Amino acid sequence: MREDTWKAIEQRQKIHDKIHSIKSERIKGKLRVEYTLKDREVKRRAREDRMIWLEKIGCEAEKSAEKGSTREPYQAVRKITNKKHRQVAAVKNKKGEVIKDKE
Repeated sequence: MREDTWKAIEQRQKIHDKIHSIKSERIKGKLRVEYTLKDREVKRRAREDRMIWLEKIGCEAEKSAEKGSTREPYQAVRKITNKKHRQVAAVKNKKGEVIKDKE
């Protein structure tokens, strides 16, 4: 994420801390409105940052696909979809021993 997004997140956190430290309901109401506006700003910036990141990954995948590489586009899709390799766990019997095929 960009630096201005992190600053907005920190500002939102400070407003949140003020809300919980102040006892006056009138001031809390004003701070809640301010917090809501800052929260919308943070979410908007995060969406923009995500779109920039996705565009960057997509451009890199396109460039490598034009060169004839298949590995980088495949990895880019996996990164975007957040899919991981699944490791197959060994099947065990009731005694806890790994079951093997008869050879």
